[in-house]
Amino acid sequence: MVSGRLARFIGTFAVVTSAMVVTTGRADAVASEYTVDSTSPDWEWTEKLTAGDDFTVSTSGSWTVDYRNFGRVGAGGYPPEIDKGIWKGCKVLNSAPYGALLGEIVPNGGLFVIGDGGRFTANATGTLLLAINDGRQCHVDNSGSIQVSIGTLAPAR
Repeated sequence: MVSGRLARFIGTFAVVTSAMVVTTGRADAVASEYTVDSTSPDWEWTEKLTAGDDFTVSTSGSWTVDYRNFGRVGAGGYPPEIDKGIWKGCKVLNSAPYGALLGEIVPNGGLFVIGDGGRFTANATGTLLLAINDGRQCHVDNSGSIQVSIGTLAPAR
């Protein structure tokens, strides 16, 4: 249940999972496209993954956690000099900048930073969820979206 999972994050701290690895010996990826809306209180449900699966993420677009006070950024989030000036009560993952693209493989994968993208290895079996690093209770002043392409990599033959 999405709303129950999200409620769990409000006012809590999470541990970043070390999920990024460089992959080799893989065939071409098959990509799926998603849009992550910064104003949506729900996480974007994407690919079903199996623990050990390699996948790639690429991003485009921009969003803001407060259209009245801060400019738009890409999926990497705000630079430290701006991030430190944003009220801290709304982060989903305190160790990542506001506006960073976050991922979680539910039900057991833990939160991790996807940011601008890269190559990753699934640390659990489940569905990859995506969201902006800004708590759902704070989305009223958000604007923009990030387009995400997720490629699942088939083993080389």
